Amino acid sequence: MKVAVLGAGAWGTALAKILVEGGHQVSLWARRPELVNSLATTGINERYLPGIRVPGIKQIESEIQSAIADRDCVVVAVPSKAFRDVTKALTDFRGIVVSVTKGIEYDTGLTMCGVLAQTAPAAKRVALSGPTLALEVAKGIPTAIVAAAEDPSAAQEVQHLFHRPTFRVYSSADPLGVELGGALKNVVAIAAGAGDGLGLGDNSKAALVTRAQVHLSGIGNAL
Repeated sequence: MKVAVLGAGAWGTALAKILVEGGHQVSLWARRPELVNSLATTGINERYLPGIRVPGIKQIESEIQSAIADRDCVVVAVPSKAFRDVTKALTDFRGIVVSVTKGIEYDTGLTMCGVLAQTAPAAKRVALSGPTLALEVAKGIPTAIVAAAEDPSAAQEVQHLFHRPTFRVYSSADPLGVELGGALKNVVAIAAGAGDGLGLGDNSKAALVTRAQVHLSGIGNAL
């Protein structure tokens, strides 16, 4: 499959590596020209994934339209605050758009797939999310993740697109639940880190995580 990855941070670069290893034709878009030049020259994203070689990406662009031209699938791996602005380029795109960004848009309360419903209305929208650290994925350390979409066939297509021996992809028909889980658990993680900084113990962290599950379930049910 021909896939464009928008965003050459750690996560976008790691996923581009997964796609290349799966035999797909990958174009990679980066906002910063110096990052584009570095990747094209060395095949290494020294800023975000130093020492990790990403061979096989033959098209690295600084213009979005060049990156997405003739693509079957677009993977959006940009920060949530830039997500709407970047995906405005996908207004007429009719393939699959995969959001790998965790977050909730501040002004609207929308998840990233909610934003895509407005910015890429003709596309099939899929959320790809899970407990994943980019560096470990790039190193080939076993990882599990879920592809979620209201259209089960789109979720399964993305599942097959990314599946590798060390990158296990599950499918789900609950994109809102998956996206909320990915975004809201970060609040709990920050609180747990703050507890560590305050010198609190495992009892406190266990209480925090246990009560957080109740509150997150309540938010999920309300939404």
